Amino acid sequence: MMTLEESRGHAIALAAAGYAAVVIHAPEWRDDWDDEAHAYTYQPAEATTAAGESIVERYPAVGTPAYLTATAADVLRGWQEAYGARTPVERELIAECHQRSQETGLTMFVILAEAERYWRSAGRAAEPRRWRARAAACRRMLDHTPSEETRT
Repeated sequence: MMTLEESRGHAIALAAAGYAAVVIHAPEWRDDWDDEAHAYTYQPAEATTAAGESIVERYPAVGTPAYLTATAADVLRGWQEAYGARTPVERELIAECHQRSQETGLTMFVILAEAERYWRSAGRAAEPRRWRARAAACRRMLDHTPSEETRT
C-alpha cells in the first residue's frame, strides 16, 4: 500500500498517459503498513474494486494512450529497450522477431527463444559466419528480460 500522496502521483501519471484512474482506500486487511497513512492504492478506473475498497478520488484521462499514437519505430524501440538490445546484431534480431511476432501472433519472448534454438542448430549451416554472434545475442537478450511482464 501507499500513502495518499504517492497514490495520487501515480494516478495523475496514469491519467496523463491517457488512462482514467482512481485512488482507492483499501480495507484494513489489505493494508501492509497497518496505519491509515499507508492504506491507499490506485488503479485504472475501468478495473473493479474489491470488497471493502472505496474510491477516494477520480482522475479522468487527459492524454492519448501511447498505443494509439505510437509509430512502428516507437514500438520497435520499446522492444529493443525491454530486451536490452545494444548492438547492431541485437537490434536486427529484435526487428526480425517483432516482424515474425506480428505475422504469427506469438510473443516476442517465444520467438526470441526459437531464434536462439535456430541459430544454434540449423542456422549454423545457413550462415556459417554469423550464427555464433546471433545465437549469443539471442541468449543475452533472453537473460536480460527482467520479468514475465516483458515476456508477453
